[in-house]
Amino acid sequence: MTRAPSFGRELLLSTVAAATVWAAMLGWSPLTEAPGSFLDPLIWCAAVVAVSGAALRHARVPGAAAVPVQALLAGLCVLWAVTGSPVPAPGGISELLAGLDQAVTSAHRYPSPVPRDVPGVWPLFLLVGASSMVVVDVVAVRLGRAAGCGLLLMALYSIPVSLLVAGVAWWVFVLVATGFLTLLFLQQDGLVSRWGRGVPGGREGEVGQALLGTRTGRARSSALALGAGSTALAVALPVLVPTLGLDVWNGPGQGQSGDGISVANPLVDLRRDLQRGNDVPLLQVQSTGRRPTYVRLSVLNRFSGEEWSSGDRTVPPSQQADGDLPDLVGVDRRLNRDETTYTFAATDGLESRWLPTMPQTSQITAEGDWRYDRSTMDFIAGDDDLTTAGLSWQLRGVDLEYDAQSLDDAGSGVSQTGADLVQVPANLPGVVRSLAESVAGGETTRFRQARALQEWFRTEFTYSLDRVDSVGNNELVAFLSPEGRTGYCEQFAASMAVMARVLDIPSRVAVGFLEPTEVAPSIWEFSSDDLHAWPELFFPGSGWVRFEPTPSSRAPGTPGYTVANLPEIEETVRPAPRAGEGLISRAPREQRQEETLEQTGSQEASAFPWRRLVGTVLALLVVVGLALTPALVRRRRRLARLHAGDIESLWAELADHVVDLGRQWPTGRSPQAAADAVSQWFGAPGDDARPRLGPDQDPRARSALRRLVTALERSRYGRPGVAADRVPGWLEDLQTCTGALSAGAGKGRRSMATWWPTSVLRQVGTGRAEAEPVVTSRAGLADHLS
Repeated sequence: MTRAPSFGRELLLSTVAAATVWAAMLGWSPLTEAPGSFLDPLIWCAAVVAVSGAALRHARVPGAAAVPVQALLAGLCVLWAVTGSPVPAPGGISELLAGLDQAVTSAHRYPSPVPRDVPGVWPLFLLVGASSMVVVDVVAVRLGRAAGCGLLLMALYSIPVSLLVAGVAWWVFVLVATGFLTLLFLQQDGLVSRWGRGVPGGREGEVGQALLGTRTGRARSSALALGAGSTALAVALPVLVPTLGLDVWNGPGQGQSGDGISVANPLVDLRRDLQRGNDVPLLQVQSTGRRPTYVRLSVLNRFSGEEWSSGDRTVPPSQQADGDLPDLVGVDRRLNRDETTYTFAATDGLESRWLPTMPQTSQITAEGDWRYDRSTMDFIAGDDDLTTAGLSWQLRGVDLEYDAQSLDDAGSGVSQTGADLVQVPANLPGVVRSLAESVAGGETTRFRQARALQEWFRTEFTYSLDRVDSVGNNELVAFLSPEGRTGYCEQFAASMAVMARVLDIPSRVAVGFLEPTEVAPSIWEFSSDDLHAWPELFFPGSGWVRFEPTPSSRAPGTPGYTVANLPEIEETVRPAPRAGEGLISRAPREQRQEETLEQTGSQEASAFPWRRLVGTVLALLVVVGLALTPALVRRRRRLARLHAGDIESLWAELADHVVDLGRQWPTGRSPQAAADAVSQWFGAPGDDARPRLGPDQDPRARSALRRLVTALERSRYGRPGVAADRVPGWLEDLQTCTGALSAGAGKGRRSMATWWPTSVLRQVGTGRAEAEPVVTSRAGLADHLS
């Protein structure tokens, strides 16, 4: 007989469940400039869901009535937060729907973080959080399936991770994982306390194990193991499936994982070598034509607010640096080009896991496992022990003849590069945005904006190695301030790339070598003093184009196409289709983003693929619901039978347990004959490898089964009106029998019985007396006719 759960314990479970969902929603805060708009109301919603759920369960209100009540209360909380009134009047409902519609529109229109001065996305986030709280409370607490909520919690955590360039703070993951583990532990501990604890030396306290099919200590250990395994899976998943773009720890990778390469940040080495002072020869290049300049080591395309890094990369073994390479990214085949063969030879002093190449390369041959990234076309060592020290390789470099007018005509490149390359961190200081707008926002095309940024850096700043700092948000503000404008190449490249992204121009930072010294005819040498960084901006038809914002004291020349004369453009004149693709207005950034989306005609330009994400979440919920349905139905049936406690119900429960374990219940036999068949499947506790079967494997179970059979025969064949009432010992006997059957089935069968019980899919015949015709003899005995 179960004890009524205490209100305090029910409230604790519901509170942990709601708090875990709220912690997962913390990861959504960088998606908007006003995170408090949905996080604060979610606190009140969590309290309402937790208290109502605990009270309804404590009052033993059936789920069919309790769940709609919880959903209604959560909906009223959302209505109150959006409209200011919890009363579901027609006007309030209309206002709520309008707010949600505006939220979806803003989610499609603006990249993260959605500005504070536009219709916010927070009503949508609030609805997602409130709905998730109800679902987790019902599944994890009411139905006792905390493990099943892991997928939903992982989805809530993963959505912002897949959208944000800087990822989600590591402590958010820790909070969600801690809440999930706590929920699992409390659930398993509650299943024992709900049935009461046994007296010393007795088995009364083990009755609740019939729900688990295992011992109490093992149940708790299993809960913790399952939670720890789920947590480990969430950490390992980004490594195993790098295309998800998850970065749990938000830092550079170390070592190699499967076929993918974990890359480090070369800016650290750049700073160290620039500060070292000694000029060390690193690389010699022999050319058959052009003088090699701007030799590239690596590409950095992710800015976290603290550092530029290479981001997540997937570099399979098939992308070897051996032979012809893919077409140049984003470059029109009609663009004039000139190819030169270069032979590289690294000194022993250049121990790099990045292979120096020309920015545009069409063919390469290098010894060792060197692989290229298709999106960036930089080359990474696939072997942990492989470096460039003492290595020679040959490549064919491509020099493109960029046309300033074509660059000026180019439209938005977001649809080709993806929205990640125009995203900036949510905490980017406002002064950086303001400077970008004031310096270049008045220009009429993206290319002219890029030229304005380059000119501003080269004329208003000073190059010096006396202040070699990192390029985080704080350092960026200090560098851009009128008092600070002194720095070195990394600061200029990183600052221009960030400001270009503010203006919706895809950008990244390249690290490599600037200008070489000719040491012999057609042989050029790069040294540590030649290390350099520069920005690359994307323009459709021209691909990734180099700019040079570092002042002339370090970089004397600028690319010719960045200083070529361009015709004046009247902003009011609507140009021809091709010429007009590059035009942008002087409107605020959010208006230009809307124009960009209209020009590309593709949802790919949107930083928020909300329709796909919402569809994915709904699909996950449906899949989780369908997957859990058999187990939930089976659990509900088991609880009803144990609560009833009569011998027929317990015998039916035994039959279902046999079927769930993949056995065939002996239908059509007498109770004794059925028991004889069932006892042949008994196993010894702890014998999981290859369990031996038979009634002698567990004498306790054999005796318990005999007592159940005796009680069943008395109930069915005894004198009417004198059948035995419920006996507490029957529950213990049932638990002993099911435990022996589980021990004889093996781990795999037990798992299938828990998560996919087949007894719910078919009717198991147990020979119940109610289904049989009965005649009463003169002696008053019930004779069952076949």
